[in-house]
Amino acid sequence: MKSAISVHLITRLHDNLEESATQITERCAPEDLHTFRVNFKKLRAFIRFLNHTSERHAEVFISDDLKLCYSNLGNLRDWQLLQLKLSAESRCKEADIKLVTDHISGLMTMVHQIPICDIVTKSQERLQNHQFHDFHLLEAELYLDHKWQLLTEIAETPLITVEQLHLFRKILKDIFYAAALLKSEKVPLFSEGMLPGKPAAYFDSLLKDIGDFNDICTHIRLLDSIEFDSFALHMLSEEWKEKKHRTVKGIATTISEVMLHKDYYQLSSS
Repeated sequence: MKSAISVHLITRLHDNLEESATQITERCAPEDLHTFRVNFKKLRAFIRFLNHTSERHAEVFISDDLKLCYSNLGNLRDWQLLQLKLSAESRCKEADIKLVTDHISGLMTMVHQIPICDIVTKSQERLQNHQFHDFHLLEAELYLDHKWQLLTEIAETPLITVEQLHLFRKILKDIFYAAALLKSEKVPLFSEGMLPGKPAAYFDSLLKDIGDFNDICTHIRLLDSIEFDSFALHMLSEEWKEKKHRTVKGIATTISEVMLHKDYYQLSSS
């Protein structure tokens, strides 16, 4: 692949980040934060792909400011999602929701002080000066081999932990984000037939299941971080913890069954 394609994708991804950053400065709605973070993850996935194929070249880095921005926006969105979850619970009183709303207000003040658009612009300027290299299909296949090996190692773990589920999802997202970006430039990373006995839509569903599970874990963590004497919040927390325990086993079993399929993948070049 020619380096011009890398430059074009890096530019396009930053344009998307800048657009979502503008929306955040105007509204800071949960969907705006989500869009920004998805665009960041796509940029990160593509850079990880480039770095895996660039052992003989300078490594590409995302700026610390942009990574911190991503983290801070994610924290705010987590609290916003908890607020929406509690608001949908009829047993939660206004005082319960206000505990979360007050916390969100403080985070909103902090986020509005972050020069998000400037951070994105500086990131783009810095990466535009990077000397991107050409790489070949074989290098892309080696990247894919490496990622699937990491997924298989997780699947082979006797007792898959919550942290490993989160890592599994991140690796799988890296693969699909990189593949979609390359496909948009007519550079296929893999074919439909290479997935482990399942269509791509199956993995979309699996990613959603793990994402929903991560949301439960986050709700529990956030509630545990604040003081409350609400019976409703206490009951919700206990219910979520029980659901977390029940769900992790089901997802872990699914991952093991799929990833340890004897014909777990076939490279696009075969």
